[in-house]
Amino acid sequence: MHSNEFNKFSAMFLGVSAVYKAQTSDFTTQFYWNALKKYEFCVVEQAFSRHATNPDNGQFMPKPADIIRILDGTSSDKSLAAWQKVVAAMDQVSVYDSIAFDDAIIHAVIYAMGGWQRLCDTTISDMPFRAQEFQKRYALFLKQPPLHYPKYLVGIHEESNRPNGFEYKSPVMFGDRAKILEVMENAKPAPKLERISADILKEIEQRKISTTPKLTLISSTQQRNAE
Repeated sequence: MHSNEFNKFSAMFLGVSAVYKAQTSDFTTQFYWNALKKYEFCVVEQAFSRHATNPDNGQFMPKPADIIRILDGTSSDKSLAAWQKVVAAMDQVSVYDSIAFDDAIIHAVIYAMGGWQRLCDTTISDMPFRAQEFQKRYALFLKQPPLHYPKYLVGIHEESNRPNGFEYKSPVMFGDRAKILEVMENAKPAPKLERISADILKEIEQRKISTTPKLTLISSTQQRNAE
């Protein structure tokens, strides 16, 4: 919703509150607005109407999470939909091709599961386990977005040819083109692991030796005095 639609949203929200005989305030209205403003007004209005006709909980005033659940679905719904998209890609795109999805979380999950090539090599008997792993990881990333994910997932052709300076195919775009480009533009590859050099290890050992207190023996005289 745009900022100039706040008054329209406010009027709609006050009407909904009146139906449920719920107390409202400027703070409450602003709270709902902030939670729902990323959606179009028409779909938000429809979601409130859908909630009202829900026989399970439509008798209660909806919270922002109830409306968002109607608009976006649950995390389980999203995880399943994402897996179905990946399965469709596995059917249509070769393991030799690199691939880019329109969902950054898909990139993060497949990368964490060993990459596109390993996923494509999954046997039929192992597919249910891979599906379960994917959906669990996806649901976790929905709660805590990934800090890093690759621009795209590398296929055999690029992995074999690129290091040797040979030509390789560009990634296949699977999904909405504009969203794919956005995913690739905002990608944050994981930092490369650095091996600790021998000099650093030596320096650490020297610091450890210099900071370790030296043990001293108690003389017989000191021992007698202590007694």
